[in-house]
Amino acid sequence: MKPLGVGIVGIGHAGREHFKAFEENPDAEVRAVWAPSRNRLNLFPGADDLFASSYEAMLDRKDIDIISLCSPNYAHADQAVMAVAAGKHVICEKPLATTLEDCERIVRAADRRPELKFMVGQSARFNPICKTIKRLYDGGDLGEAFYAEADYLHNIERRIKDWWADSQNPHFGLMGGGVHPIDLLRWIVGDIEEVYAISNHKVIADFPHDDACLMNFKFENGCMGKMAAFLGCQRPYELNLAIYGTKGTVINDRLYLSKIEELEDFMPLPITILAEHPTFGEEMGHFVDCILNDKTPMIDLRDGAKSAATCIAGGESIETGRPVVVKNAF
Repeated sequence: MKPLGVGIVGIGHAGREHFKAFEENPDAEVRAVWAPSRNRLNLFPGADDLFASSYEAMLDRKDIDIISLCSPNYAHADQAVMAVAAGKHVICEKPLATTLEDCERIVRAADRRPELKFMVGQSARFNPICKTIKRLYDGGDLGEAFYAEADYLHNIERRIKDWWADSQNPHFGLMGGGVHPIDLLRWIVGDIEEVYAISNHKVIADFPHDDACLMNFKFENGCMGKMAAFLGCQRPYELNLAIYGTKGTVINDRLYLSKIEELEDFMPLPITILAEHPTFGEEMGHFVDCILNDKTPMIDLRDGAKSAATCIAGGESIETGRPVVVKNAF
């Protein structure tokens, strides 16, 4: 069987990681790369001959089965709708889109082509410690969650890209970073019903958006939650995840279970906590397997839309100073 042909849109960090992950997969082959500018094409070893003349030309090619969207967040909607209409499977980097209208537009387009696979690239779900916490919760070891929290702690000051600072990317702290912990919490505990968020701008002076966002929320099942997305942290990167349940608590790689009566402290979990972007190989492998074996992707289109919608609600809350109900019906 021939490998699936891949066309990658965007040649930034995510695009390069997608390129590498697909090239290392025996069932996939990168056959085209496109971006509005070739300025950073030198960062793609061997990709110069693959550069397409336009996005439309890439979509017209019959030897391309998958479109990998690693473009600016605000461009996802138009490009995703075009890709689906052209009969391509799509993996779209998080967030799915930056407005509810665009999320809905992508869902409507994909619903017209149910034979195609569409996955949103929430890479943190493939982190070993996050998968372990998910299994602990699903298996009932922690009981029912009454509180859950996650943090995205980063310093992006030296790696700000032009489009991150674009006015078309409102509340970038939530959409660009906060969507990771939000998606993990939704994945494990369930959909979020209502949010209240605040933010400030104290660290990255040249960044046009607030660089620290804090969100409190209520899950549909009554659990309480909190998410922090700090982009100007004067500390190393960290993605934290904690679930407090009726039978136990897990905080990253530390576990406490009430059924072990003699337990006096957290037990260490000898599970690797990976750095920021190490899981693309497994992520792309999962998507290719879903296409070849007709499986539903772990982060399907509606799942990705809900995570984006939660962040969008957070942005609205920051602007209005009021709690906002999250749209979960897509």
